[in-house]
Amino acid sequence: EVEKCDKEKEVVKEEEGEGRGRHKEEEGVGGGGSTGNPMFDLFYGRVRIEGKNQGNIFNREEQFGQLPLQVNNFSNIHDSLEACTAHEYIDASSQSDLQNVPQQLAVRKSGQERWFMKLPPVLFFELSRFQYNQEKRMAEKVNDFLDFPEVIYMDRYMESNKLSTRTKREEVKKLKEEKEMLNRELQSYLQYGNQSSSHKIPLVSILSGTLQFARSGMAAGSAVAASAAACDDVAAQEVEGRSPAPSSHSMQVDSPCSSPVSLTPASSTTNLATTTASTTQAQSLAAAITAATAPQQLKTLPDGSVQIPIRIERATPPPTDKQLDQPTPMEVESDESYTAPQADVAPKPLTGGGVGGGRGDGLVIMPQVPAPKHITEVELKVLSSCLTRWRKEIEEELSTLRAALDKVEERIATMYTKPELRSHEYRLHAVMVHEGDVNQGHYWAYVYDLERKVWLKFNDNTVTESSYEAMKTESVGGRLSTSAYSMIYIDTSRPDLFEDDAVAANAVPFGGGMKTTAANGSPLPEDLEQYVLGDNKAFAAEILAWQEQQLEKKHELEMSEAGKVLIGDDPEVQIIETKNDLKRSHAQLAEGIVIKILRDNVSKCITEAPKSLGEVKNDICALVQKRCQQTDEGLDNFLSYLICVGCEKEVVGRALAEHIDQPFQDIANSNAGRQWLKEAREELRVGGAVAKETHRLHWAYHNYRIAAHYFVLGVERYNDGKYEEAVDLLTTAYIVNDKLANDNKHSCQKNLGMPTRGLMKYFHIAVESLNSDLVQQFQSKPNPREVAQSVSKVLVPAIHLLQHRTNNKCDPGNRDAELLETVRGRWCALLETPMPADKHEHWSTVFNKVVPDDNSVIMNQPTDLRYPSEAEDLQLANKFRNIMQAVLKEDS
Repeated sequence: EVEKCDKEKEVVKEEEGEGRGRHKEEEGVGGGGSTGNPMFDLFYGRVRIEGKNQGNIFNREEQFGQLPLQVNNFSNIHDSLEACTAHEYIDASSQSDLQNVPQQLAVRKSGQERWFMKLPPVLFFELSRFQYNQEKRMAEKVNDFLDFPEVIYMDRYMESNKLSTRTKREEVKKLKEEKEMLNRELQSYLQYGNQSSSHKIPLVSILSGTLQFARSGMAAGSAVAASAAACDDVAAQEVEGRSPAPSSHSMQVDSPCSSPVSLTPASSTTNLATTTASTTQAQSLAAAITAATAPQQLKTLPDGSVQIPIRIERATPPPTDKQLDQPTPMEVESDESYTAPQADVAPKPLTGGGVGGGRGDGLVIMPQVPAPKHITEVELKVLSSCLTRWRKEIEEELSTLRAALDKVEERIATMYTKPELRSHEYRLHAVMVHEGDVNQGHYWAYVYDLERKVWLKFNDNTVTESSYEAMKTESVGGRLSTSAYSMIYIDTSRPDLFEDDAVAANAVPFGGGMKTTAANGSPLPEDLEQYVLGDNKAFAAEILAWQEQQLEKKHELEMSEAGKVLIGDDPEVQIIETKNDLKRSHAQLAEGIVIKILRDNVSKCITEAPKSLGEVKNDICALVQKRCQQTDEGLDNFLSYLICVGCEKEVVGRALAEHIDQPFQDIANSNAGRQWLKEAREELRVGGAVAKETHRLHWAYHNYRIAAHYFVLGVERYNDGKYEEAVDLLTTAYIVNDKLANDNKHSCQKNLGMPTRGLMKYFHIAVESLNSDLVQQFQSKPNPREVAQSVSKVLVPAIHLLQHRTNNKCDPGNRDAELLETVRGRWCALLETPMPADKHEHWSTVFNKVVPDDNSVIMNQPTDLRYPSEAEDLQLANKFRNIMQAVLKEDS
């Protein structure tokens, strides 16, 4: 989108000839009028590109629709627009021409600017969020942060404001240079240290730490002196049997370098030379210090140790925060009421000899923090005065710099807020968002509903209400892999763009009171209006009839597809069973019970009167109910399933008729058997609601057995250590069963699905085992492509299932949410693990799928479900029962 090294001479010559005709044709677009083409009028504008190329002036107009904007190195959309429209050099040599040339004499040989001549009512910004990485030699997504406002003013980019915009751009340029200079000065205080050093800290912290270090030495010295005095008292009591008298002549521990007793501030050095009183006082104090530090005769104790008298200098109490900000007086002051703190350190007995090599019964204080070994009260006061003053000066300077920065930033932000630059107002109307990388991802859109004043999120086939804050969070970028790639702004001076929508929203369709008007807004004649309203009503009736026909066709298609059943696990060899055979296959499961009752009643007919069909049904139903008391899963046969779900008696009676209407040869040879078959077939010829409900429950029972079959297979695969197959099978079992459980179109008292207790128990442990196995494979394999494929194919659907249950609070024990966090936590833990670039790309893909931006759920219905083979179908109930008994045993 940026012209580089154009041959502008040839372009100008071409435009002088051929361009005249084109501009004449597009006079409507360039001049702000209507072209008659709604696409041009709504989405296209014109821009003027002018500048110099090798000293030759060029000027041309172009039509634009989507306006491409760069994202790299910009923080908001205005910065990107400035880079797109402001003066830019066409090649590097143009910049070298300006070096060492005064600003007023500088001539830009190759550069260009863009100025909008006409903006479209619908302004489309396209963000360049993809680039080619030269180091990695691959394309990658640019997910940097780029802010955009809800309302944007385009006046500064218009050709009509060219002169004022250029002036303001120069002002902004100078302000940014000033801001950069202030920032450098501010950072020199906040990042203080040697240029070659990588560890830099604020200068205020250095001064505060130095002052704290000095004061900790004074407190530690006082504690040492107190402990030494205590040692002397104990030694004197042991030798002389009395307490030693306090001595005012003690040894003072000074710093290695001589320190003045009293100092005059540097700003008053003349007073130091002329003031006699200050000099006399300093000399007196110096003499006192010299006398105190003169060598003295040390006393030798009977045990050979030497008693050293120590004078304790009074330490200055720790200053408060308020005192830290006040200048420290330079003269030495005495505070008789203050006792040096001793709680920071604890005295410990020496294990070796004392000062003179005697027994180790002395006490010593070990400081817990760094502290100077020697510091006098005078030195502390000098340091405290200087450091406090310097810190205050620096804090004032920092405050001044920050205020200056705020002022500069405010001037930059308000540079284009003048009323004369706020006439071209555009409001954000739609944002297109992308999640993923350059190879894959997902798109959705936010659109502002002007009538309801809310933001709507269009995500695949769902539309939900959202908020401006939620839209900005997902659109500005800088987080995970979600960011906007285009925005649409609408001209606020064109409310007519939404008049049709507003009328449609408030209109009552098909003559419900809405006044019909012509295209130019004038009302229709009364007779023509009545004709239009009548035609609208007829059209509405046609729509309703067409919708009913489509629903009927859809129902017939579902019924026909429902009759086609895949049997067996081999995808190469499948047996197709039609819907008429579905009744027969279900009847075969209860064939033993039905034949037993029928044969017993046929044999009784020799000595007793034959029973009616209703009495035979009651006998069969009683035997089925007796067996249902032992097991409640309803997998034995279709009749037991109907009893377990609590369906109506009429449905059970029709199902019994279907079971009796089977080719039982020995039953058909008897008169009673032929009568029962005749009555059963007559009952089955009657359709109606009972027939439809029975057929629906046949299909439900078919899916019920499929879900149970996949559950049994999943448990078997888990026990064999095939975790991936186990999770896939258990996920399919849950989805099929969940659809049955949520089917509310039946008249049964209970849901049509199986209990999920055992299913979820094995699903949880299988998912946890699979996730651990996949994480381990990802860490050990150099190319984890297969691991990433397994995650997408098997683990991600399982995660969506857990999220679905968590969102709907299906698990009172919160096991689903805990497992969800465990699975995601294992993949998040790999973030700190060093890995090659290509492996990191696979990890990023897996991470974005395992840890999505929101809690949305996609539950895809499985296709090509396979019914168990005949042998597996007969063993299904026993296998299911054994698994559930094991689950109950483990839980108990």
